Amino acid sequence: MTILSALVKNNARSISRICLQRVLVFTSFACLVAIWAGCKKDSGNGSNSSNGTGTNQMVYVLGSQSTVYGFDAVTGNKKWIFQGSTSGIFNGLMASNGVVYPSIGSTVYALDALTGTKQWSTAGSWSSSVNVTNGMAVGGQGSSVEALDITTGKQVWNRFVTGYVLRSPTVANGMAYVIDGRNLYAFVATTGIAEWLTMGGDTIGFSKPTIANGQVYVHCAGKFNGVMALDTALGIKKWTASTGIDTPYSSPVIAGNTIYSLCLSGNLCAIDMNTRAIKWKTNTGLSYLTNNSAPVVANGMVYVSANAFDTTTGTLKWSFPIGNSAPAVANNTLYVTGGNSLYALDATTGKQQWEFRGDSAVGVGGNPVLITSSGAVFQQIF
Repeated sequence: MTILSALVKNNARSISRICLQRVLVFTSFACLVAIWAGCKKDSGNGSNSSNGTGTNQMVYVLGSQSTVYGFDAVTGNKKWIFQGSTSGIFNGLMASNGVVYPSIGSTVYALDALTGTKQWSTAGSWSSSVNVTNGMAVGGQGSSVEALDITTGKQVWNRFVTGYVLRSPTVANGMAYVIDGRNLYAFVATTGIAEWLTMGGDTIGFSKPTIANGQVYVHCAGKFNGVMALDTALGIKKWTASTGIDTPYSSPVIAGNTIYSLCLSGNLCAIDMNTRAIKWKTNTGLSYLTNNSAPVVANGMVYVSANAFDTTTGTLKWSFPIGNSAPAVANNTLYVTGGNSLYALDATTGKQQWEFRGDSAVGVGGNPVLITSSGAVFQQIF
């Protein structure tokens, strides 16, 4: 069955636009979730945005044995632990509107962010974390994409893809952009209608696309290593920028006119979006085997796990000896996990502020999620 016929067969509504384009994208990506969120409603788009005021400042991590931790972000005191009913791979963790959504094994949960109380859970064949937009929690179910009602957890729509969805959709402007290892799809988030698809030929990776400036940015690997920019309306290729011999694997991170690409070799590349040239390249000392997180840009620095580099020159500013997750950065504090511990570091100096060490039975791991009292949301989602 062709990609086009599979979409037609599995979508209740017809595809309004199909755009065919060859894309090669590398297949592995891990990322940080960093969130400012109180108990007010946010836009649910998973991007950097302000969403009202809150009363608490919390940080969340996934632990071993299907657990989720909630900590006081200032003191490091443990506030609550949620024990999931299913075991398996931690697909990821995100939060929106005062709700934390862990995806553990085959189940997605909705937890009250302040108390850890379960609101609902939905079992299935979940293969990614979810992303929230327009009242929907959208995620991968192996060879399909599914949207759940965030109030009830009930299925709203499900659409088959021809590959396998390992990362949650990137959501923006009411659309959900999904990569399945072969193709890039653009679905209407509320209905599941496929607006367009970009065919990847032999391979298109599992890493999440990035949306900015009216374009979709994806990392490419194979015959071409680098970044590809496509139009969000039609999926048409606009331009490419090479990372040379370095193979990028994380989601492209965009700040100002610069794209930051983390590569398999451990090199971090800064690419000028105007000239498509590499501004600088530096080795982080971390390979994919020891760190597979996306970089985070804040405070004039780009953070890779617990390492801070100057955004202008790529010079290492500081490095903390432990850290293997994507960091969450807010209020000049960087949160990162390493081993069985969650650390809070000064984002300017790297000095440790506090550490929570989990025991051998219930370790602390995964990428931290931060919720502060300001009510603004900052996150990069698996």
